[in-house]
Amino acid sequence: MTGYIADMIPASAALNPLAGGNSTAKNGTISTIVPTLNPGAVVSTKRTESMYIVTEYGVATMTGKSVRERAKELIAIAHPDFRTDLLRDAKK
Repeated sequence: MTGYIADMIPASAALNPLAGGNSTAKNGTISTIVPTLNPGAVVSTKRTESMYIVTEYGVATMTGKSVRERAKELIAIAHPDFRTDLLRDAKK
């Protein structure tokens, strides 16, 4: 996801790391779940640090999944208007 600040709950607190945010930005005109990052984009959370990603469309479970499986999980919680394009880009 892009355009949000991840709220991390430390595993030492007996909870799983969780990241959450809206599925869109700029009044719903762009998806915050994107197939690739722009060159020079800042990454604040490693993919292995977030066990769950949450949007208003659900929860994606990342633990123990391949890159392909993670992509499918993220597409499932993306805004419906962007899912077709994300799925097409994921198949490339």
